[in-house]
Amino acid sequence: MGVIVPKGLFQKATSVPVKILFLCRSLSFGGAERQLIALANGLKVKGHQVAILTFYNAPLNESFDTGDLDIIGLNKQKRWDLFGFFKNLRKAVKDYEPDILHSYLTVPNILACMLRNLVPNMKIVLGIRASNMEWKRYDWLACLSGYLEKKLAKRSNLIIINSQAGYKHALLNGMPEKLLKVIPNGIDTNKFQFDSSQRIFFREQLGIDDNTILIAHVARLDLMKDHPTFLKAAQLVLQSGHPVKFICIGNGPENYKNSLKRITQDLDIAEHVYWLNARNPVPYSAFDLVCLSSSFGEGFPNVLGEAMACGVPCVATNVGDSASVVGDAGSIVLPNDPKALYQAEVDLIQKIKTEDDLISTYCKEHIQNNFSLNQMVDRTEKTLKSLLS
Repeated sequence: MGVIVPKGLFQKATSVPVKILFLCRSLSFGGAERQLIALANGLKVKGHQVAILTFYNAPLNESFDTGDLDIIGLNKQKRWDLFGFFKNLRKAVKDYEPDILHSYLTVPNILACMLRNLVPNMKIVLGIRASNMEWKRYDWLACLSGYLEKKLAKRSNLIIINSQAGYKHALLNGMPEKLLKVIPNGIDTNKFQFDSSQRIFFREQLGIDDNTILIAHVARLDLMKDHPTFLKAAQLVLQSGHPVKFICIGNGPENYKNSLKRITQDLDIAEHVYWLNARNPVPYSAFDLVCLSSSFGEGFPNVLGEAMACGVPCVATNVGDSASVVGDAGSIVLPNDPKALYQAEVDLIQKIKTEDDLISTYCKEHIQNNFSLNQMVDRTEKTLKSLLS
């Protein structure tokens, strides 16, 4: 099941349709990719001409519902396939002749800026989905990419950022304030709903009864997500005596996953922690609590909004816009603090036992009222059309 746009959710465009070409690395698992597909579908339904340009011809994530969107693969062969790839990119953009070239994430943003004058009157829109990325913790190419994005951003016509934290970070990095626009992510509340059958099936698959608290960490296996802090907090929760199991859902390098599994062995909690690859849909209904322990880099964490739309409360670190997404239904703690994360999880477990229905209702209403898919598509359409007026 992918991003499904119910009939009648979006109003048709009331003026001349805009020709929009999105540029991204690939359409695989990831919050940015899900948001791109949701936005592209929404704009298509509104009557605009929309296509998505991807670096690789790899098979699309089968769970994404791309409808009748045009998906154009550039046949990039490997990391250092540069000249042939860039030639294909230039030709694809020139042939499509978009009114707007809208890129998503760092490397596509760099390439979009390099194509600024390729098509007459084409506007360049960058999509920034993170905040305080600590590039020095990654390889030299990531550091270089972060630097180039910052330097070339002024060549764009607009920079759409999905979080207030990302906006503040962009200003601190010298990006032109006049180009910055914040549009929070949108959560499809028709797709993300509580599903009792999903809860029963998923727990049966893992052998977990309904009385056991299941705490989930849904994120790719990456340094910024800080799984070690989540695991150290898990040890403390288990020591408190609550009937709890933990599950980590996400893809990442095998060597990093193995290092995380070694941590569970050192903490003597391995038998209480499940590891699953990324999946869509994420079985949020099976969880009692979702935790996000990121230490840097978050913009708008989709996992928090998606979980809450299903009525699942969250504990998150105060990174990116997590606090505004969670609202009053969960807890926000400082990053890199296992004891604080443990205490917040235990407090929320106790609260769930007595106020489960109230918390669940607030979670769903908070997302619907503040971060709906409809709001995101409407705001983006209005912003993109303003560039052409």
